[in-house]
Amino acid sequence: MPLIDLILNLAGLLLWLSWQAIGITAATRPTALSLVYTLKRTEPRPPRRRTPLLFLLALLVGRSLVYWQLGPGTQWNPFLNLGVVTLRFPAESWGYMSLYSLLSFGQILGTYYLALLLVAVANVKTLDSDPLHRIVRMQLGFAGRLPLFLALLTPLLAGALFWFLAGWPFGRLGLYTPTPTLDLLWQQALIFGLGTYLVWQYLIIVLLIIHLFNSYVYLGNSPFWSFLAVTGRNSLRPIRWLPLTMGRLDTTPLFAIGLAFLAGYHWANWGRWLFAHPPWR
Repeated sequence: MPLIDLILNLAGLLLWLSWQAIGITAATRPTALSLVYTLKRTEPRPPRRRTPLLFLLALLVGRSLVYWQLGPGTQWNPFLNLGVVTLRFPAESWGYMSLYSLLSFGQILGTYYLALLLVAVANVKTLDSDPLHRIVRMQLGFAGRLPLFLALLTPLLAGALFWFLAGWPFGRLGLYTPTPTLDLLWQQALIFGLGTYLVWQYLIIVLLIIHLFNSYVYLGNSPFWSFLAVTGRNSLRPIRWLPLTMGRLDTTPLFAIGLAFLAGYHWANWGRWLFAHPPWR
């Protein structure tokens, strides 16, 4: 069931991206500046923008019904690992399965946009003439045009706001214990916001591995791989001042991979404990 859930989430993400792509195409379509544009076009009519969203809604509702019917029989215990807290959902209730279906997709969607934000931050000095960088910024919308400082704070602020609004209802629904008071809620919101940066840990490691391979192994002239390799190299800027280069051997990517792994591992454990035991009670 977890594998099926992941596949359906990825299918939902593709539907969401299709909806977004239709909107971007419509926004960048040339306006009618001459009589030629008023003539009837011969190419097929573009799909309606709401169509992918309707399919996405059908997917989320349909799978919640399937989970509700099959969950108890398969001994499946649905849960969501949100970094510093785990939410558990009773499979015997369609209401809980509907909420799980929505939040599970929301987690995948949030992870995708956090990954795009990291790529945009790493390539902040890249010109918009790069087509892949321009696509990333267009998908992020206003977040892709934020100053670097605000872009780096976006995961913290978005995560903290989400938990501040949803933490108390989640507690009341029994998705985790105990139900927080207002004093605990704002502390948990801050810790949850900091926990959103754990998503960047894995992407940074992947980008650095691609950059490392690209430095010593020819990966071809694909613009996609080149863009990822450049993004990995750009993500090393904060630690480039460290003396980690020995002759022609640059150990900076290896050091950064180890640092990202250790920081993510310890913050995940410490953050979970801190979330359950806020310092100011």
